[in-house]
Amino acid sequence: MLLKKYDENYGYLNARLRARMDLFLKREDYLKLANGDLYGLEAFILEGQFGGNYREELLQSNLSLEKRIDEALARGIASNLQKVKAFAVGEPRLLLELLLMRADLHNGRLLLRALKTESNKTQKAPKWYAFGALPVSLLEELWDCESNKEIIGKLLLNGHKIAICLARAVMELEQTGVLPQAERKYLSQLVRYAMDKIKDITGKNKKIILEYIHRTIDIWNFNVFSRKSRRNGEDDAAYAKYFMDVQGLIERSRLFKATSWENLLVGTPWARVLKSIGVNYNEHVVLRNVIREFLFWQIYQRRKDLMGIGVAIAYIAMQLVEWQNLNTISVGLQIGMPSDQILSRLILLER
Repeated sequence: MLLKKYDENYGYLNARLRARMDLFLKREDYLKLANGDLYGLEAFILEGQFGGNYREELLQSNLSLEKRIDEALARGIASNLQKVKAFAVGEPRLLLELLLMRADLHNGRLLLRALKTESNKTQKAPKWYAFGALPVSLLEELWDCESNKEIIGKLLLNGHKIAICLARAVMELEQTGVLPQAERKYLSQLVRYAMDKIKDITGKNKKIILEYIHRTIDIWNFNVFSRKSRRNGEDDAAYAKYFMDVQGLIERSRLFKATSWENLLVGTPWARVLKSIGVNYNEHVVLRNVIREFLFWQIYQRRKDLMGIGVAIAYIAMQLVEWQNLNTISVGLQIGMPSDQILSRLILLER
């Protein structure tokens, strides 16, 4: 009898995730926080799921009120997502690690942008996403390195496949000096890594993860297309080289030929974006609605199969959206923004 390489044990994981979904904030919760002040927001965060474990330490620190809120949210999101990963074994664990790889993508791009501008030599390290495969301690070391060569050496010495992916992207930046090319290299390497990890998985869960990966590729390509559509007389080839070499849901030939967002999206899984943007729109509106559409797709996955990876996809998306919303409220309160304007900037998803 052939043994499966990975156990498909989603029952326990999804039961825990569905229970946690009941804790996510509703519109009325956001409204109450937006109508309050920073002290009320801090109390809410430190007493809730984001800051409970760090309440005493943060209150005794010398950090400002704003920094305490930021730190509690950052630590809380990392802790929550690491706990979720601990619930999983076998196939669910593997796929969760791939879903949380978005942190490594985010952190790697922050590093690449800093290396391009050399801001790592004059500024403090950014707030890293602390739920990826590469630890924050390594990222801090990389930030303090004296040269790209030293960074590449540390990444190769670390040996994790994602560290190797980032090392190759830093090499690309070192050789070309072109940031979009280095970022494209990094995402391309991560996609290949993810594809290799799921090669022994079959069935519906692999299909969902593949669509997640393909939509991530599309998001990158949409950003390139946005720059292409705003070009000032430049040749299309100047932008086409930045499209991903791995195809997403949108065919590469369509990306090359399309002359408008309508041409690009109509008849595709992204077509609903056209209804959201209306007639008079700018590139920023399109890209914002593309991101929202991707989030709605992720949230919807929890309804498609109660015993598959879709529940985890939805949970992670909802957790990250709540984190972003609370950060938005914090910033809004700091600058005295009216509550209705704060709410208009939140991402309010169906629960």
